[in-house]
Amino acid sequence: MWQRICHILQDVESRHRRWVDHVWLRPPTHKLYLVACIIMVALAIAGTAHMRIWQFDQWQNDKTEYFIGDIPAFSTTDAPYFLNIAKHIKDHGHSAGFGKDRNYPDSALHEGAGQPPEQYSLRSEPLLAVVISYLAKDSSLEEIFAAAHRMLPVTAGLTCLAVILAFGAVGRWAEGSIAGLGSSLSFAFLDRTSAGRIDTDQLNLGFVYLITALLIWAARSKRLAPAIGFCLAGVVMAKLFHWWWPKPVLNWAFLTGLLMLTGFCQKSWKRPLLLGGIFFALVGNFNLGLNINPADFTNLADASGALKFPNTFTTVSELAKPSLAEIIELFTNHHLIAIIAVVGFVGWVFVSPLWAIMFFPMLILGMMHFTFGNRVLFFAAPLIWFGFAWGLITFARWLLSYLSKQSGDGSQANALSASLAAIASFCLSYVALANPVTNPYLSTPSFAPETIKGFQILGDYTRQNPTDRQAVIATWWDYGYAAMLFSGLPTLQDGGSQKGPKTHLIARALMSEDQAETARIIKFIANGGTPALTRNGTSKATLDAAFIQGVANEHTDVYLVLTNRMTHWMSSISKLGFWDIDSGQPIPVYRGKNELFYQDLACVGTGRIIRCNDWEVNLDAGTVDNRSVLSAALQTHDGREGARIDYGNPVGMYLQFNMLSGQPWYDHLVHQKLFKSSYHQLFYLGNFDPDLFTPIIDGFPYFRTYRIN
Repeated sequence: MWQRICHILQDVESRHRRWVDHVWLRPPTHKLYLVACIIMVALAIAGTAHMRIWQFDQWQNDKTEYFIGDIPAFSTTDAPYFLNIAKHIKDHGHSAGFGKDRNYPDSALHEGAGQPPEQYSLRSEPLLAVVISYLAKDSSLEEIFAAAHRMLPVTAGLTCLAVILAFGAVGRWAEGSIAGLGSSLSFAFLDRTSAGRIDTDQLNLGFVYLITALLIWAARSKRLAPAIGFCLAGVVMAKLFHWWWPKPVLNWAFLTGLLMLTGFCQKSWKRPLLLGGIFFALVGNFNLGLNINPADFTNLADASGALKFPNTFTTVSELAKPSLAEIIELFTNHHLIAIIAVVGFVGWVFVSPLWAIMFFPMLILGMMHFTFGNRVLFFAAPLIWFGFAWGLITFARWLLSYLSKQSGDGSQANALSASLAAIASFCLSYVALANPVTNPYLSTPSFAPETIKGFQILGDYTRQNPTDRQAVIATWWDYGYAAMLFSGLPTLQDGGSQKGPKTHLIARALMSEDQAETARIIKFIANGGTPALTRNGTSKATLDAAFIQGVANEHTDVYLVLTNRMTHWMSSISKLGFWDIDSGQPIPVYRGKNELFYQDLACVGTGRIIRCNDWEVNLDAGTVDNRSVLSAALQTHDGREGARIDYGNPVGMYLQFNMLSGQPWYDHLVHQKLFKSSYHQLFYLGNFDPDLFTPIIDGFPYFRTYRIN
């Protein structure tokens, strides 16, 4: 049976070889070409690392915008998660205390909360956090952040090298160097590994391609000893990868590729079984679990007992499915380059289907953006840029062969044409993508430094004014990790606990027109947590009754932090807040949808008739383009309500002119439900019920902090 299969495969291989047996399709071997490859490899790694160094230098040149005091900012909301853990490891040798303060009070209710398990191992901590803690000289925030930022150019360079090695393993060093540079500077990957982007993405791509390179060398090695050596190196990298980003299902892809490629290369069943057995036995982490549930990204509602809460993931911009035009922008920035890249990659797959087997998992990962958004798209970026490089270099070599009828892959003319085409492709890739010279790109901090300083101030305030209650922060979930890191206080939710009842209820509290209801909901969550919500979760009416009754023994001082950034998140907050948890359906509030937002206006004029955007607004009559749509027009001064004109329209919009330090700031058109919401009244107007809220820190226009009485 095995011999028959081999015979069929040999017949297919011989036919395929006749189709592709052209000198211009083989990897060049001339010394001139190899020198050009070495130069491009070095320049690709240097260019990749330099981009991140340049970005951080720009941050240092504008510390007001990019630093929190002496601490460099971060450009992903998950960064403080790893930094929190790194700091706890540095201070205590473990991160159990961080786990206790997350998702308060749920985590704190667990037995042994705050203490490491008896069989504790550093292996249970995220590898990124462990590395940061090891590199940091001490546990100060300044040093923890500095150590994390120092990693980024290094990990970017290592990722570029890993991509080069993967394609170099199949003999395509020039194309690999362009793939390494192109993918590293494409927005698909650069945006996720820029200055401040302290996350596992900085090495996820590198691990996948490095493991692929090692397994290709294992499969094609003629001698057994090197084959086993490369296989063992692949095992080590796979285990490190699992520690770095645990997705064990990828090990099946690596194993399958190793078995198939070894079988084709060695024309034997013994070598594949030996190498596959070594990989399977030593890696150990083999299951079909993704560590994620695809339904979490597609369902509109999450069931919790009898109630159906809105799915928070449907409002996360990172998980949005990019359009084809956006994908082209992320990968190549140019449509023509994208076309060449796709044609080139398809051509290479036809010419070298055996090598392509090992790269299909990356293509599949990239295509999973239909479910997981742009967070996985970058895995396919090296394939796109490899296709671009292979297409241009191969075309140049074919053209020379056609014009001069040169033969021999080692001819100087052939090597010169390949080298020139490779260098031209390399330069074009660099110029077309983000770089400090022709296309500078800077990542922006996730949050305003002033807002982060506000959390520091709040933490200091609670320590200077201690009570017998646990101080806890209630704010939108995006701030969770950062609020904990800079205040030292527990938070009700964060980027790892944003799904479920809490997010909906906090959104509902922010959108409520009744400040008493806002206070009741947040206090109930802070004192009873998810267990209390579950016990009373038979219906919305039952839950509302529990809010009114409250928790018997309140043990928290809840600090509600509202920020200007929430204005930009209002579309998501309103979608999650206006939701019927009995039916699992949105509650329409505006134009048949449950979505509200702040309409930014650019208003000009000083009389009774002004123009806002393209609308004519009559401030005397309360009309917009002669339509009676306004309930009121008002002016605010530094977050306090000033002059106001009411028009007697109970269901109209509110025109709000905001002044800051005596100068025009933002102008907004606000839906009546949003205007009357607790968020708007507490943050934009400073209107609060003193029986319910006590203002603690006024950092307007960045943040305002209230203690719930």
